[in-house]
Amino acid sequence: MQLQYKGRYLTEGEGEDNKFFQTADLTITENKWNHFRFTFSGDLYQDLDGKSAPKTVDRTRTVRDTWDDDMGGFIYVAQAELYGLGVLEQARLGRQYIKHEIQTTHLDGIDCMLRLGSLERRVKPFFYVGVPVLLYDDTSGYGEASEFGGGSDFFLGRWTRFTYEHRYTEEDIEDNSTVYGSYRNPGNSTYQQSALAIRHNLHGQGYGYGSLCLINNKPRSVNTAYSTLVDRVDLDVDATYLYQFERIEDMPTNAPLYTGMVGPLKPYHHFSLDLQKGILKKDAWISTGTQWRVLDSGEEASAFNHSYQRHYLGIVRDNFIRTGLRVSAQAEYWTVFDDDDEDSTLTFVGSVGYEERDAFRLSAGSSYSLFKYDYFMDKDEKQDVYTVYLNGRYYLRPKLYLDGRYDVDIYDIVEHRFVATVGLEL
Repeated sequence: MQLQYKGRYLTEGEGEDNKFFQTADLTITENKWNHFRFTFSGDLYQDLDGKSAPKTVDRTRTVRDTWDDDMGGFIYVAQAELYGLGVLEQARLGRQYIKHEIQTTHLDGIDCMLRLGSLERRVKPFFYVGVPVLLYDDTSGYGEASEFGGGSDFFLGRWTRFTYEHRYTEEDIEDNSTVYGSYRNPGNSTYQQSALAIRHNLHGQGYGYGSLCLINNKPRSVNTAYSTLVDRVDLDVDATYLYQFERIEDMPTNAPLYTGMVGPLKPYHHFSLDLQKGILKKDAWISTGTQWRVLDSGEEASAFNHSYQRHYLGIVRDNFIRTGLRVSAQAEYWTVFDDDDEDSTLTFVGSVGYEERDAFRLSAGSSYSLFKYDYFMDKDEKQDVYTVYLNGRYYLRPKLYLDGRYDVDIYDIVEHRFVATVGLEL
């Protein structure tokens, strides 16, 4: 359970914002019924400023404020779950997150998975049905909607899993709807999404993964990942590649809530490679890597749509000078390519932290981002952002703690953020 205060203050008269959050997270697993779990989690927030429909631009306005300027349920999950009952692998009923291979959907309904087969040849069919939940929105103008889907996991031997999933979403958007997204035209609309994925475990030392997602029978994205640990030299290798075929605006309205608010995310390629090598008996490690984001051919750069590269080299040292002290330093080289305009930046960032287990922890550091977004706190794009932060946690007594975080973002203005949290771990 948590009680939390969040405050933001921006220079140059850009605004300020104050909010209070109450968070509960409860899971019941041990009970006399066996094979049963119950989970509840949720946030309730209060806008302390009472700022509704401001007449002037206020860059502290949040996505929450966009639709609700008073107190109300922000997000919650409450589900009952049966599991391990013969052929029934799992069945969840209630408000829940559904994620198999297609992007996560939030549903008031049921999700079931069965286990078929024996020994190492296993098949796990699944299906779900319910009413989509539009998070952070006043759903009074949304109208009727329904969603159902299903598929199966196929286990090919001990190390390989193949998955197929298909989902139908039907939306009836009313004339006065304020729902954000690309499909805002009134009337019934049905959308189909599909996914094919394969995952191969590398004998407990990593995995390889690949997936293809489609929407209305057209390719939407290809996503691949590879991760492995080379024990004999203590080296971690992680690589990913994503290609987005379609604009993100071409999605049903239960897609990410910022869809349609910041403009379409255009087709792009994204590649990353990260290497981490342990040294000094695993008390220190060196990391290096590269990220490439390239807009697809013919696409023009715009806010939230850029081609750029980021390369970094860093070192982290645990138990530096004394037990519990961690220090890190990193050099980063950014290059952006927008409309034949090349811009490069070399920066150095770092952090220092100290922890006394079950007593307190304290850390401070800095970072740099060529582009920075937080759709929940600020719908504007920030560029060339230097961030300085200070984090702390103090245990008032066992399981009862006080958290504090202070951040400063420095770009065209200066943005201060402060978060204080009182938490109880039961």
